[in-house]
Amino acid sequence: MLIEANRIKFKGIALNVKQLTKKYATVTNRIERWSPNLQCQDESSVKQLFLLGPSRSGKSSLEKLLIGIPNVCPMFENINLNSIDITDHGRKASKKLDMAEIFYHDEIGLSDNGHNLITSTSPESIFYIDHLLDGFVNSFYILVERDQTDIASEIFKQEYTNGNFYSYAHSSIREYLNTYTVIWKEIKRKAPQRLLEIKYEDILTNPQGILEQIGQFISANLQLDHVPKHSRRKKISPFREHYALRFKV
Repeated sequence: MLIEANRIKFKGIALNVKQLTKKYATVTNRIERWSPNLQCQDESSVKQLFLLGPSRSGKSSLEKLLIGIPNVCPMFENINLNSIDITDHGRKASKKLDMAEIFYHDEIGLSDNGHNLITSTSPESIFYIDHLLDGFVNSFYILVERDQTDIASEIFKQEYTNGNFYSYAHSSIREYLNTYTVIWKEIKRKAPQRLLEIKYEDILTNPQGILEQIGQFISANLQLDHVPKHSRRKKISPFREHYALRFKV
């Protein structure tokens, strides 16, 4: 029934999926041509931590772990990426991004509230990551790694009110995940010092170790009272086996 429902849904959004495919190719080509122009870091300014990964990869689980830390301001997916000019990198100097435009908070306001770290889990950030890296002085990027079949099966079972048009067919889900992987590998090759990879399972089973790892990565003190020993969330999607059998992955 789910497969049939998704087939019907997909027929109605085929044009949107075609437009997404064009977007993937455009972004990938832009990032492949990109030469990093990273600014010198300023330890006194607020750090931006982008928690990346495809939809359903476990980014929110990581942000929930960080939420309890007093100096962290979580923005979830509520950031304004549309304010970024994504024209090709044909300029000598990178444009510095305005935190208030992207995060709806400025540094003074964040600092006054005791925040020196702001986080985002918008999966769309990957498509702007070259501009984010060049435009922010203190931005860091964590990819949450999860089994691709787990992610695909979790995406396939979701029904979205709008957007995420790739979610209703195995072929478009695979293209979305492949694009995410290609972009991350290219960024990892060009700016590895700003990137960190964390396994989804480790977030659930070793939250204290994850906090220590992130703290070292961004040179920040991430102390959380009453760190949970482990999460009850399932490590493996209950839909993984069914999805793998149906689509032979």
